[in-house]
Amino acid sequence: MAGEKKTNMTNEQNVPVTPEDDFEIAPEEEPEVSTPAEDAAETAEAKAEEAAETAAEKAEEAAETAAEEAEDAVETAEETAETAVEDAEEAAEIAEEKAEEAVSKTAITAKDAAGDFETVKAGAQSVSAAAAEKGPDLAMAAAAGITAQPVRQAAKKAAEQAAAAVQAEAEKPSDDKPKKKKKTGLYIAGGLLLAVIAGCGIWAWNFWKTNSAKTTFLDRTWLYGEDISGRAPEDIAAEILKKEDKIKITLTEEGKVSAEGSAKDFGLTLDKKALTDSIESAQKAQTSNVSTVFGSLYKDYPITTAEAWKLDESVLNEKIRTQNLKVKRAASFDAYLDFDEEKNCALIVPEIYGNRFDKKTFEAYMKDALLADFGNVVLSEDSKYTIEFPEELYVKPKVTKEDPELNRLCDSYNEFAGTDITYTFGEEEQKITFKEICDMCEVNGTKATLSEEAVAAYVSQLAEKYDTRGIARTYTSHDGYETEFAASQVEYGYTIDQEAETEQLYAEIMDHEKVSREPIYHEGNKWGNPYYYSRNGVDDLNGTFIEVSLADQHVWFYKEGRLIVDGDCVTGNLSRKMGTSRGMYPIAFKRSPAVLRGGTGKGAYATPVTYWMPFNGGQGLHDATWRGRFGGNIYKSSGSHGCVNLPKKVAKVIYENCTPGMCVIVY
Repeated sequence: MAGEKKTNMTNEQNVPVTPEDDFEIAPEEEPEVSTPAEDAAETAEAKAEEAAETAAEKAEEAAETAAEEAEDAVETAEETAETAVEDAEEAAEIAEEKAEEAVSKTAITAKDAAGDFETVKAGAQSVSAAAAEKGPDLAMAAAAGITAQPVRQAAKKAAEQAAAAVQAEAEKPSDDKPKKKKKTGLYIAGGLLLAVIAGCGIWAWNFWKTNSAKTTFLDRTWLYGEDISGRAPEDIAAEILKKEDKIKITLTEEGKVSAEGSAKDFGLTLDKKALTDSIESAQKAQTSNVSTVFGSLYKDYPITTAEAWKLDESVLNEKIRTQNLKVKRAASFDAYLDFDEEKNCALIVPEIYGNRFDKKTFEAYMKDALLADFGNVVLSEDSKYTIEFPEELYVKPKVTKEDPELNRLCDSYNEFAGTDITYTFGEEEQKITFKEICDMCEVNGTKATLSEEAVAAYVSQLAEKYDTRGIARTYTSHDGYETEFAASQVEYGYTIDQEAETEQLYAEIMDHEKVSREPIYHEGNKWGNPYYYSRNGVDDLNGTFIEVSLADQHVWFYKEGRLIVDGDCVTGNLSRKMGTSRGMYPIAFKRSPAVLRGGTGKGAYATPVTYWMPFNGGQGLHDATWRGRFGGNIYKSSGSHGCVNLPKKVAKVIYENCTPGMCVIVY
């Protein structure tokens, strides 16, 4: 085995066999004719001797080479060389011995020739194995392996020559020709394989030694798009440093320049030491690695100097802020539901894409863009670096018109499409819009459901706007006199029955009805008459009312804005604290004729009248035929029990033109 010391083969006199020891043959003058086998033996003998001599020479060369290539392992290399010489001599002795045997037996076989070849090859392998075992590192082992190659070549050559002699013999007729021919082919193939391996090994070693010793970058090395093969790190660093101040950065958006300036303007500065160190480190890492050295034959090797560039984020952010990117900004908007009142349906308004961006996101993008990709301009001709503002940074709408949930909700709202409900307040109308109906819905996921509470809330808002009864108000008389009435003084007017109206409205919406009507009002009068007469919007008099001025002791009757009648009157007796109550009251009913009864005991009375129109409990309008005059200050000392006494003809006109619910205003 390789590395083991082998015993030298000697002849019978214990003298080493050398190529100079010729074997004696029969004299030429003897008539003996040599046989083919003897010829083959002679040829094999000569070739074996030549192989042995060559092997010895190569072994010596191997020893010298090993000593030169491994200065730190001289002693080991010498031992390896000695071993190689001994193995080669041993191989030569064996080859010579076998040749003698072939002469004595006058025959040689292919097996003997193969033995010669294997023995010589074993000697060469022992050189390589010994070096690999004793070498201090991979480089030493490789050196020893390479120096053994000449031995292998010599052995191969000997084998080829021996095989050629056998082949020549094999071409002559012989009983064992097929056997010799088959073995000869194997010898040739083996020799060729060893030759190829040896050649590759020598080339690989030389390639490694040459490139690993370089102080420049290997082939196929790139820095930011520039081929720097064969260039020294210090040259590249110097070139970058010269161009630092010339670099111009431009930020574009929508094809327009948004911001521009030097590298320093954007907060980029170059750390000279870090630059030099990074390039030198990259070169050393490339030439000291087996993978990258041999990789330079077929693949690119990119390097970067990104770590040499330092970014001051505060400078970058200030640059962005002061230049404001020179583009007018508009916000993005989500798609949303809207309501088309003309078409009476819900629809989706598409989203809007703006160009506003999140400041922190943009700053992070600029930082990454400058540090990760900036170096590609360093070695270019113009040293310009352009960054395109990506649309991906814009704050985009979160909801689009294709959103499935938004579309399902739209369809749910449209189930109420076609509903048309309009409230009337005299000539004024209030239509419930489709949007208002949708606002009365509760949304659960993508389903809109009409809410009774929301309908009630709508009715409550309606009442707040249109209710007039029981609400404090300022009344302006026909002649412009203003009077303040407290809520308790306003018995006349409209009051929506919210409970009944909510129930009615809910049913109409659910049934998708089309209707125009008044809301449901409280009437409440025990005679079944309303507390109101006519309105137009929030005006609950609508030009029809009866005014009673306590100060003027006069009555005016207006109907639909036209004065029907007016005249003096006598109101409640102030001296007896029976004054007529101030306020706004509806006519409860009217009767003709009637008997007015009141008082108790001696103060009881029963007075017949022709026209009776009560408005506030026992107070009312009626004729007073027992009075000879009206107006003036009569009411202060000789007034009524609280009623408004009228001349019969005035009472008659009012009675004939009034209707229960008309407003009597006493002020």
